[in-house]
Amino acid sequence: MPFTVSHISAVILFTNRRWLSLSGLIVGSMIPDFEYFLRMALYSKYSHTLEGVFLFDLPVGLAFCFIYHLVCKKFIIDNSPEIIRSRMIQYRDFDWINYFKQRYFIVIISIVIGSLTHVIWDSFTHGSGYFVQEYQFLRTRIPVFNTSFPVFYIYQHLSTIIGLAFFVKWFISLEVNNVERKSGKNGLKVFFVMLILFFATRMSFMAIQHEIKIGHVIVIFIASGMYSCIVSGIFYSFSKRYKI
Repeated sequence: MPFTVSHISAVILFTNRRWLSLSGLIVGSMIPDFEYFLRMALYSKYSHTLEGVFLFDLPVGLAFCFIYHLVCKKFIIDNSPEIIRSRMIQYRDFDWINYFKQRYFIVIISIVIGSLTHVIWDSFTHGSGYFVQEYQFLRTRIPVFNTSFPVFYIYQHLSTIIGLAFFVKWFISLEVNNVERKSGKNGLKVFFVMLILFFATRMSFMAIQHEIKIGHVIVIFIASGMYSCIVSGIFYSFSKRYKI
């Protein structure tokens, strides 16, 4: 699969539109891959289909918008390197609940648009994708050194690199603000402990089932980071509130 963050590049042109939601677009552009992360396995049955955009991507995307803003956002921003924190600090205290109450339809539309860009992108870069199945050209194998790869596979990796480059360029262009040099070290300790715990536990099950492949390892690592971020975000909120 193209690296999940690279998919954000497909919605960058829409991010400065007042009639769309930045959170909805970004979450929507990545959410089809969250079926992998929720399963902690490189398997997707619903999220990369047109029906799945509405039956899986939209409800799960809405859930993760709330999880990010209410649970993870402050932990992520406060513990990010200065180059990231200085650009994200402007969103730290954004009132998501009030925003969603007033613009819930815009959020929904934005998630759907983001999800569609992901599904269309993947339909050109996955062996089971619609356009790959429709056009022989995308299945043509191209010689590369002593082996060969199908065109769709080459597109997958090229689009990942190009998409990631566009995302980085866009992120660097965001307004830079002065930030204090501080972090929630307790939250970071929890994050890394949980990361190791989630990763080791899932990998143990994969090893027992003899299913360890590089794709699975990558998905499990990202999923472990996601779950660890949620747990750490909860701990971080409590530690701030109760001075732990």
